[in-house]
Amino acid sequence: MAGGGNVILCTGYMGDQLESFLGKRRKTLALYYSKETEPLGTAGAVRNAIDMTKSDTLMVFNGDSYCDINPQDLLAWHFEKNSSCTLALVKMPDVNRYGSVNFDVDYQVTSFSEKTPDKKSGWINVGIYCINRQIIAALPGNRNISLEKDLFPTLIGKQFFAFPQEAKFIDIGTPSSYQEAETFFVNVAHYPGRANKKGLANA
Repeated sequence: MAGGGNVILCTGYMGDQLESFLGKRRKTLALYYSKETEPLGTAGAVRNAIDMTKSDTLMVFNGDSYCDINPQDLLAWHFEKNSSCTLALVKMPDVNRYGSVNFDVDYQVTSFSEKTPDKKSGWINVGIYCINRQIIAALPGNRNISLEKDLFPTLIGKQFFAFPQEAKFIDIGTPSSYQEAETFFVNVAHYPGRANKKGLANA
């Protein structure tokens, strides 16, 4: 993340090894660890860490993917739209592995499309979000809950916005994509940047 601040890492299996490796600080970032004794899902993990946070707005990053966006741009867009939750999106020529996110001309999220065997382009969720704290705090504790499947569909129509970007993205959740990561990060270093002043891509 650009700049400094506090980062909470939600850890589960072998989390102690991760903590031992990363320690309590990386450059300008202070690191804290929220440990799960059993899998809590993407939303349950954030809910488990809520008492370690003070901000009214939480920025959440998936740990198995990377997208070359500026987090400060996402945060500014979240506040400008008075959003309850904002999803960073990128356009992919084939969304069958991910499913896609649909939004209207005002960038409000309207629906989610499931994964499909048909090859088609669309906007995918890259696993970077701004979420108002009260939304996470209202979730039940110690439950396995998914952001993508359980929470996000309930937010449609409730100041729920997309932040579409022209940016490089990689999901390292499969062996093949993990092998691509080294080349990907070399190429990202030479990527020319985003579409316009706000970083918003044309739908």
